Amino acid sequence: DWSSDECSWVDAEAYQGAEVDPLSECALAIVADFNTKYYAELQGVVRVYGGAPMSSTGVVTWVDRLGFDLSICMPESPDGEAGAVRNVRVPFERPVIDETDARSALTMMTHLAWKQA
Repeated sequence: DWSSDECSWVDAEAYQGAEVDPLSECALAIVADFNTKYYAELQGVVRVYGGAPMSSTGVVTWVDRLGFDLSICMPESPDGEAGAVRNVRVPFERPVIDETDARSALTMMTHLAWKQA
């Protein structure tokens, strides 16, 4: 259930004047690639940009021109309780303009995270 506190509503005029996100056609492919081909590199992003501890793992759940969403599985507690799942929004340094730009921004972030780890 979504409450009105968790949603942002856009009036009809603003909705009609909105532009389609440039990643709308390729977002799923980017998400799939980073969660499979670049999974190991992505874990550095989870830790550095997602603020997660070393034993956490995460995946990209969505990407758009402004950034991407991570779903992070936190480590289990010392008493064996399953760790929580935390959702984090990570902004790009600047809005991206197309698929190549988005992949480049994500790749750059994996390199920066690797250097900081």
